[in-house]
This record gives sequence, structure tokens and C-alpha cells, in this order.
Amino acid sequence: MNNLSRFVLVIGLVVNQWTLAMIFSEDSHIEGLHLKIIIWLFQITCVLLALFIHLLISERVNNKIKAILIGLSLPIWIVVLLEISLNLYNQSESNTVVVSKSYTINSDGTITDGGTILQDEILGKKPTSNIRFRDYNKTGDTIVYDYIATTDKYHRRMTPVSPGQNKEEFLIFFGGSFVWGAANDNETIPFYTSKCLNKFMTYNYGYGGYGTQQMLAKLQTNEIANEIDYKTGTAVYVFIPWHVYRVVGSMQQSTTFANYHPYYYLDEDDNLVRSGNFQEGRPYLNIAYRIIGKSRILKYFRINLPFISEEHIYLTYRIIRESHLEFSNQFKDSKFYVLFYPVNSKFIEGRNYIVQLKIYLDKQGIEYLDFTDLFDPSKNEYKIPDGHPSVYANKVIANNICAELKESSSRYH
Repeated sequence: MNNLSRFVLVIGLVVNQWTLAMIFSEDSHIEGLHLKIIIWLFQITCVLLALFIHLLISERVNNKIKAILIGLSLPIWIVVLLEISLNLYNQSESNTVVVSKSYTINSDGTITDGGTILQDEILGKKPTSNIRFRDYNKTGDTIVYDYIATTDKYHRRMTPVSPGQNKEEFLIFFGGSFVWGAANDNETIPFYTSKCLNKFMTYNYGYGGYGTQQMLAKLQTNEIANEIDYKTGTAVYVFIPWHVYRVVGSMQQSTTFANYHPYYYLDEDDNLVRSGNFQEGRPYLNIAYRIIGKSRILKYFRINLPFISEEHIYLTYRIIRESHLEFSNQFKDSKFYVLFYPVNSKFIEGRNYIVQLKIYLDKQGIEYLDFTDLFDPSKNEYKIPDGHPSVYANKVIANNICAELKESSSRYH
């Protein structure tokens, strides 16, 4: 074995989890199986590289075998060079300063950093109860959002109610950040809807990062009936195409904000089953995603895994169907709607998800409000800089909810 291959082999043997732990960890211990796997992969790579160098330089190996080795290794080196190049490119482009803060506004006017999010065994996460806080993001010179939110004792975002209004039924909203609202309490979709459906007491069960499965998980607790003051009413689930990725716990979602979100799947008998969260229910796939997800190539080309298929759309539908059944069983003489939020005409994939879901919903008789083409959400008046709905978009959606519901039944007049 030549000196270069020996050197590479020694690096592979010396750079192991124990030496790295002694150098970089205060307690001489490396946390996280995915980090250990990365180290093991590095060691294996060094051994294989040392063998490759040895065979390539050795005079005992004929030129034909060397040519085959070079040909087989060429794609690997191309990938490695691309990863290095894109990493350097990303570092040169990442000079934009991002300031993102959430802090609690105390009753005496003082502020406390953080403390606005709690980990939750059922939902994955939820906002802290009974607090008022400011959520702020500035990217470069652009203020992306800056709003004040208030939560109640049940961890819901509060929807201000005008004094003197007599309520007769409830209006529940499920969904993610589009329902929660990147705006003040009196600028969200639930708030504006409550203004034109003033016989309904409105409850906001949405939160940032939530998807279809949080709606079902919450309904399966049977807690909502004890958290609201009315026996009948209406539920509206606001769907966006990205909820399909949240349902399956895709690589981008499960490696960022959805690791502890509810994990549902269909068993061999087509039964919908929950297996804890994505971290507990499929730990090895999560580890693989955390390793693969570090690839700069995948990030640059915005490649997310898995590629969405018909079975993922069907799983999303099944969660919606089960939510509808749970809601109908708990609240007799009540209505359940799926609201399809507007989708840009260029987002063909997302629009196809909605087309497929509507076929399933029609067969099951689940009602929906199809706002897919209501407006172009990519236009500036309908979005804030990060793509979330603007206050104006919230108003437009709310007004159309009211119009559609009033047209469908006299109970909404």
C-alpha cells in the first residue's frame, strides 16, 4: 500500500465517534444516531478511497482494470464536486441577515423571550395557553411579518368578539398557519368570517405547521365539546397542497418542523392507524431523511422525498374522512366543510392533488368550498413576503366563505 492510501486509511480510522466526542463534546459523548451514522459513512468512504488509490497507483493492476475503476468512480466524484460547489455557492449567497423572534408580552408590559411554543404528545406542538405574544421576522431589509397574537386557556388563538352579539352555534376552523394567521387577532380568516356570520361563535384551532392529521388527532381526543359553549355548528378545514407532504412526513417537513407530528398510515386491511409521531413510528426512515436531507444538490433543485403518489393523496383523504366521521359523531346536526385555498395556476402538481381529493370527497358526500381559482395567491396583494396570506387575502377568503355558506343554507343568515 502506497503512502497516500495509507494516509487516507489512517484518517478514516482516527476520525471516529470516540475521538470526535473527546475533542468536541463536553461529556465525551455524541448524541443522535444520525450523527453516528454520518461518521460511520465517512470512515467507510475513507477505507474505500484508500483501496481505490492503492489499486489505481499499484503497478500490479493492469490498465483495463484501472480504466474500469475510473469509469465507475466518475459519477461519485461528480456528485462530490457538485456538493462542494453548491455548498460554497450557498455560503456566498447566505449573507442575508434573518431576524426571527417570538416573545411573550407580560401583563405588566415587560417582555420575555420565547416561551410561546409547547411540545405536545397528541399534536406535536401547540401554542402556550393564556399568553399574548409578538411574532416578528425581518429578512434583510424586508419585514416579513410582525403581529401580536393572543391565546386562550385551551391553547387556541383568540378571535375577538364584538360585544352584545348573541351567538347560537359554533364555527370551528382547522388548518395550519393560513388559519392561525400571520396577522393580528382581528385580521385572520376566522375573525373576518365571524364578522359576517355573527350568529356563530368562532374558534381558531389552526397553528403554524399543522396539517390534516392535527385536525383528526384533536378530534380523536373528544376534548372539543368541552372546550366550546355550543352543541351544534360548522367546522371548516382549510387545505393547502403542502398538507399532503405533512401527512406523509416528507423529508423537508420531518427534518425541520414536523418530526414530532402525528404519524398516520393505512395497514394491510386498509385501516387508518396512528403510530405515535414520525420520530417514534418510523425512526430509521427519519434518520435516512436527516442524512440525505443535508445534500446541497437536493436542496438546490428543491427535491423532496417521497415523490407524492396516488396513495399519499388517498391517505390524506382517509384522514379527512375520519375527521368528518369523528366530527359528525360528536356534533349532531352540524356541518363539515373542506376549504381548498387558492392555488397558483403554475403549481400544476398541487392543483392535481385537489382534483384527486375532490373525486374522493364527492364519492363520500363530504362537502367542500372550492376556492382554487378565487385569486392568484402569488400576487403581492394576496401574500406577505414569505407566501402566507395577506390581511387582504384573509378578508377575501372570509367574504367568500360567508357568501357560499349563506347560499347553501338558511342557517347561515
